[in-house]
Amino acid sequence: NMGPASFGVSLNKSNGFEVQEGQSDAIVATAGNGTAPYTYGWDSTLGATHYTASGDTFTILATAPTGSYSATVTATDSSDPVQEAQRTVTFSVVGLPPGQPAVVFSGSLSGTVGVRMELTLGVTNTTLIEFQTVGLKDPLGVDYWEWDYSNFPPDFAFTPDQAGNWTLTAVADTSSGIITNGVTLTISEGGGGDNPPIPAITFMAGTGFSFELPAGHTVASVQGADAAVAGDAFTWTDLSSPADYEVVGSQVTIKSGAQGRRLIRVWFNIVP
Repeated sequence: NMGPASFGVSLNKSNGFEVQEGQSDAIVATAGNGTAPYTYGWDSTLGATHYTASGDTFTILATAPTGSYSATVTATDSSDPVQEAQRTVTFSVVGLPPGQPAVVFSGSLSGTVGVRMELTLGVTNTTLIEFQTVGLKDPLGVDYWEWDYSNFPPDFAFTPDQAGNWTLTAVADTSSGIITNGVTLTISEGGGGDNPPIPAITFMAGTGFSFELPAGHTVASVQGADAAVAGDAFTWTDLSSPADYEVVGSQVTIKSGAQGRRLIRVWFNIVP
């Protein structure tokens, strides 16, 4: 009789695995034989700016420099008292062989909801480059943002509106063959976005209303709608300044006329 299995945690990687410089990879932990739900904490000798750790997944980012590192997970169950188990795995970030082409992403891979992100995409050690596919996908692999590039190498600029881990993948047709790379973008909650909270609003029937702009924001446009015209849908039209609204310093005033609109929405720009 060996008795019941003890609480433990396993990893999907073996000691000494390698990650090519400019690529990303993930270590996934799985706890078992305890009381669910399980929580995971991570520690690593890799610099904190070069990895993300969320739940059971430790992601080595494409920005990680060459070298030898380790990652340690501590899993905790929900028993009383709680049980803990640890597991460590070693890995190396290795440089490209001389002359080998690679898709390279430049720029921060961490962002915040509502805050503009910019990335540049290029290919090293090759000529005659044509990007066949560049897509940003959610964890389920569904196209999330459309992509576009007018420069070469392409510059990507977008404002994320959901927190989570998103995969940016590029497939390039080069003189050295098809080259693929994918990186993980980690988006955190927060940021002003296009609809930041309004700190102060005053309203008087028949006279319109006013509010103070949040710091670091300007008015992009103001729209109005009369009422629902088909189910819950509204027809929004752009209002004009100064006839319908006025911006003086940090104060925005929606005038009582405003074309008789019953609903008003304001779009904002975030000042860098």
